[in-house]
Amino acid sequence: MLNNRKKNTKKLRYLFLSLILILLLFTPFQESVYTFFESFFAKQFQQAHINAKNEKTFLQSLFRGKELLKENTKLREEIARLKQKNFNLMRHEKWSRMDEIFQKELAQTHFIPSFVLKKNENQSFIIQGGKNQNIQVGDLVLASDLSLVGEVKEVFKKTALVRLFSQKDAFIDAILFPEELSVRLQGNGEALYGELSRDVEVSLGDPLYAQEKPQFLLGVVSAIDFDPRDPVKRIYVSPLISPSSIQALAILKKQ
Repeated sequence: MLNNRKKNTKKLRYLFLSLILILLLFTPFQESVYTFFESFFAKQFQQAHINAKNEKTFLQSLFRGKELLKENTKLREEIARLKQKNFNLMRHEKWSRMDEIFQKELAQTHFIPSFVLKKNENQSFIIQGGKNQNIQVGDLVLASDLSLVGEVKEVFKKTALVRLFSQKDAFIDAILFPEELSVRLQGNGEALYGELSRDVEVSLGDPLYAQEKPQFLLGVVSAIDFDPRDPVKRIYVSPLISPSSIQALAILKKQ
């Protein structure tokens, strides 16, 4: 009797489990479970696809950014090259035009010839000619290449004292070519120097003329001292002829 009850109970369990299995396989519950897992894995796949696409887009943007940076650098270099080329053309054009004008003025200028008798250590000369040739204080002094090198400071009977513009603490107002800017130059015992705004375009070799007598050259820019943190840049100007080489001179009367 007891064994029959156990057998019946066991059959009922099998029947119950079989019923549940049938429900799982052949009822909407199966569809719900399938839909759940399908939706879950579909979302995972879609997210992975989005992540891969974003990564690809990021890499493309990074590569494009590097390409744009290279192109921008090339464009800046080309702009700088064209700007320098235009600057050089402008310099040549102005120089040619000014040289033509100055040559006409020089042909009409009267000079008093002279020569150096003695060279002093402080950038000054004793020259031949004085009151006997109507040389006066303030007259300008030209080297043999017609570059302006100094002025008469004292006049004696037959000689005169000339101070070079490169003498320490000597000053002269000049015009920077081709910018046509006025700049005050000061001597330092060897050359001349002056200060310009940091925005002024200046290059080695640019000439400077005397503001009072712009047909005469003072020298050329031989060095540029500029710190990007400073509001000004300093230029050094060297005469075309070294003071130690000066022998023949010409005195230009100051009007």
